[in-house]
Amino acid sequence: GLTAAYIPLAHAHDFTPDLLEGLENIALVCLDDIQHIAGNTAWETAVFHGYNRMQTTQNRLIIAGHAMPKELGLH
Repeated sequence: GLTAAYIPLAHAHDFTPDLLEGLENIALVCLDDIQHIAGNTAWETAVFHGYNRMQTTQNRLIIAGHAMPKELGLH
């Protein structure tokens, strides 16, 4: 009965960062291919704020990329 969302960021160019609004209300959120938004300030900011909103709930956030976080080029 729980909710889940899978967001492949390899396709982030097809959407706006507003896609992440309200995800803190979903029990499990998976952001895949985080490397595809590296250097895109709007997307990086949206993920940052989404992460902070998830911290206020008991819900879970999983973020995956092809390398270690320091190697992804995120700001």
